[in-house]
Amino acid sequence: LPRRIVNAVHQVLSKPQFDSYSPAVADNTRTFVLEDVYRATRSVILISHGGQFLYDKLQFELREVGNKVRDGLLKEGNVMQWMEQLLVVTKWFGSCIVLLEGLLTYIDRVFVPQNKDMLHVRYVRFGFG
Repeated sequence: LPRRIVNAVHQVLSKPQFDSYSPAVADNTRTFVLEDVYRATRSVILISHGGQFLYDKLQFELREVGNKVRDGLLKEGNVMQWMEQLLVVTKWFGSCIVLLEGLLTYIDRVFVPQNKDMLHVRYVRFGFG
């Protein structure tokens, strides 16, 4: 079960879009079913007590995509094109976070409240880089 969830998170965040706004939410290459990942996350959190593993993997994936975005933006020398790419990537990343919030609801509702020092999925995104 955890592997299915990790793969879904990785798929959502695997394609930073630098050329055009093409959010992962609309990406037809997804190989997971939202409801299956939602149920698997629930099982891992409530039955297997694997919330820490999932939370750590989420942080890792967000850190990795943050590095890819940073590297992609640093390649651009033209300030105007850099700004355009920044806007495109920001929209793409926002759509990824919305999808992740839905997939990982049980992290926010069950695991995070039990661990006061942890951030909700919505705010974890600001901790990468």
